[in-house]
Amino acid sequence: MEPFAIVTARQLAENHPLNLLLKPHFRFMLANNDLGRKRLVNRGGPVDELLAGTLQESLRIVVNAYEEWSLDQFSLPTELKNRGVDDPNKLPHYPYRDDGLLLWNAIKKFVSEYLKLYYKTPQDLTADFELQAWAQELVSQSGGRVKGVPNSIETLDQLVDITTAVIFTCGPQHAAVNYPQYEYMTFMPNMPLAAYKQMTAEGTISDRKSLLSCLPPSKQTADQLSILFILSAYRYDRLGYYDNKFVDPEAQDILVTFQQELNEVERKIELNNKSRLINYNYLKPRLVTNSISV
Repeated sequence: MEPFAIVTARQLAENHPLNLLLKPHFRFMLANNDLGRKRLVNRGGPVDELLAGTLQESLRIVVNAYEEWSLDQFSLPTELKNRGVDDPNKLPHYPYRDDGLLLWNAIKKFVSEYLKLYYKTPQDLTADFELQAWAQELVSQSGGRVKGVPNSIETLDQLVDITTAVIFTCGPQHAAVNYPQYEYMTFMPNMPLAAYKQMTAEGTISDRKSLLSCLPPSKQTADQLSILFILSAYRYDRLGYYDNKFVDPEAQDILVTFQQELNEVERKIELNNKSRLINYNYLKPRLVTNSISV
């Protein structure tokens, strides 16, 4: 999401409708990414010391993933379909999908209604030179190099899909990845960041002693607990609630409607949890932040 934050600030005026919509979803992200590069993926940092691969190998995985990543293919409905997990009849229990789609649809409706205020016709889009420059820099090889985004915005549907994907990624998608870390990864046998004993050819662990010998030593265990607490124990704000109201009263009315729909999503997720083996709370709107703020 970093290219979107940078290009939005570079190409869209402060009072541009798209800038006003996206800005809260980029809060702290650039500073957070900078801290991550300096303290997480540096030589001697947690990625280097705690993960199984070398730092160079871990970074290569990231590079490979980014080379394959495309915004349109990783929008939630498409990504679920690509992985073959979109059909509830084939995979009944998948809370991330079910709760995520509730949020995706609410965000898309909000974005669509908001952008319709300012783009009544396709000509309104093509005549917006700031918007067109925004798209061009996002895809430029000397700019964002973002795949899955057109180099010109010609339809409202294009802009709605891009904006929805950005807000979902910065908000719900980040929440689904970041906030389960403490609950799932601080019980070391459940998810150690590396194994410390050669696996058998069969991949089996015969007894408790063998299991313990595979798990991280005390220092690495303590470091894993510490870094996961820092990464996942803090929330700054709440999805759909912004510090400043929109100056445009029509836009503000649409935001209030979005907040009401998020409350309805919360109610539906609570109902979903009643039929689940364990509660899945990570996509409850009140627990989802606007941005990748930590």
